[in-house]
Amino acid sequence: NQAKEQDLMKTIMKNNLKKGKSMKIISVVNQKGGVGKTTSVINMASKLSEQHKVLVVDLDQQANATGNCGFDEDEIEFTLYNLLSNKEVKAEDCIIKTPKGFDLIAGSIELANITTILANSPNRERIMAKKFKSIMALYDYILLDCGPSFDITTMNALAMSDLALIPMEAHKFSVKGIKNILEFLDIIKEEFNEELQHKFFITKYDGRINSFKEIDAMLRESLEDSILNTRIRLDTQIRSTQNEDKTIFEAVNIIKKEKIPTLLLKDKKGDLYIITDSDFRQKVILNRMDFDDKVIKIATKGLIYINENDFLFNAQ
Repeated sequence: NQAKEQDLMKTIMKNNLKKGKSMKIISVVNQKGGVGKTTSVINMASKLSEQHKVLVVDLDQQANATGNCGFDEDEIEFTLYNLLSNKEVKAEDCIIKTPKGFDLIAGSIELANITTILANSPNRERIMAKKFKSIMALYDYILLDCGPSFDITTMNALAMSDLALIPMEAHKFSVKGIKNILEFLDIIKEEFNEELQHKFFITKYDGRINSFKEIDAMLRESLEDSILNTRIRLDTQIRSTQNEDKTIFEAVNIIKKEKIPTLLLKDKKGDLYIITDSDFRQKVILNRMDFDDKVIKIATKGLIYINENDFLFNAQ
């Protein structure tokens, strides 16, 4: 799966070079809310921006990505709404530098009216692609944080994207929405963007719960190569830092700074877990659960090892 995921990115890059561009445009999309779209976008952007020029575009009327970056939509002169609704506004006018290392085009509550405003516009599904042409050369990645609906902004995002990433929970209600997502993507590919590729990935995963494991296995069997091997797991400490608009990388720095007792585990599949919840840590140690005894070691003074040899994490 990892090799196939790498091949996917190579294919996207090859197609981009054919089109005369070296950057990648990725939409994170799902018509269901609360599955981790904004969290995924912000954290991907934060990591990518360590080595690349990255732009995040907030297409959600709730403007959560904008707020996460520390901005109040009411205090921003030009948002995505202004860009799409006003012919005089250019993409360059809307770009904001963020303290997280990437640039942002902000969302706003006004996006709730954009479908009505663009109703009679010619080629309304490609307005964003046209507007963004002038800034394409400035970035290696453009990440589009789509709202929880298949509206005109989402159609614009997918019409200009190389890849659609679809976060979903290993939950029965999420499974029911897969058919609708695939049908919508088929329409986009047929009408606007035949080279669009898509991948699902699991968020809010808890390997301790049997139903999560069962649905995860079912999804991987039915979606086959269309689902990434990566699972984004629940973590109490990181979730609390997200309430403070921190990325997972900022959260790890907090863990290091505060010297929170930590346990690093590797399960029998080889997946790593960083555990900061003391109660759960005790349960793991007592029950051994689904983990290999040989790789369990409690952190002392913040030092974590695997198999007593490899140094992996320093919380000092």
